[in-house]
Amino acid sequence: MNFAKYESNRYNYMGRTPKFKEGDRVLTDNHKYGTVIRTEVDELGEYFVVQLDKLDGEYAYDVWDLKKVH
Repeated sequence: MNFAKYESNRYNYMGRTPKFKEGDRVLTDNHKYGTVIRTEVDELGEYFVVQLDKLDGEYAYDVWDLKKVH
């Protein structure tokens, strides 16, 4: 019996991965506003370091956990 592999396209728009650059304003998946400080790459892939408005410090987020705020 063949099973189709289900892939969600909830975050994937037309096959493109959203990209952020330094200074972009974003909304995190836990509804916090912040600014992208830099992009980092490790063995698991690319992630973004964000400085949140209401919390001290910098936090790392995966590309799918951020939404650009216009």
